[in-house]
Amino acid sequence: MMIEYQIELSYLDNGKAVHKTVSFKTEIKRNEIYRTICTKFADRQVTVEYLREHSGIQVSSYNYKETKSPLTIAQFVPTAYFKEEVITDVLAILESKALI
Repeated sequence: MMIEYQIELSYLDNGKAVHKTVSFKTEIKRNEIYRTICTKFADRQVTVEYLREHSGIQVSSYNYKETKSPLTIAQFVPTAYFKEEVITDVLAILESKALI
């Protein structure tokens, strides 16, 4: 079974949903980058309710597993929400650290 360690960034661009996924070689590195994002932008973190009323971004950290089974078990996916103003900075962090 193949496992990818991923962080997904989701946001709206002119009303259209955009999802960018970045893969990492190890779970440890992925977790480190996710914590870095959450810490660096903690002062711009928002709630889901805020996102429903305003724009913003969602950053999720998870393991992607390719399986042949039709049954899947939902896993806990750490997710953080931020004001839209940090999109460029978050993308830069993800793109510079991907597959390291």
